[in-house]
Amino acid sequence: MTSLQQEHEWLVEHHAEAERYSGRWIAILGEKIVADGKGFEQTHKKVMVEHPGAIPLVLYVPKRSEELLIL
Repeated sequence: MTSLQQEHEWLVEHHAEAERYSGRWIAILGEKIVADGKGFEQTHKKVMVEHPGAIPLVLYVPKRSEELLIL
């Protein structure tokens, strides 16, 4: 199992940068947003083309008007 701790820590520290992608999906590798898209599959595919074998943190950045529910 691969740890995504570095990506998560970067996201916590740079949430303002991620908020620029509100309403979109983003993929984070290391300490950088490497792809974005309208859906999970589109975003994940972009990462796999440019970074084969990588395991990115892919997540939706909610709009201010949306609530985020984490289960």
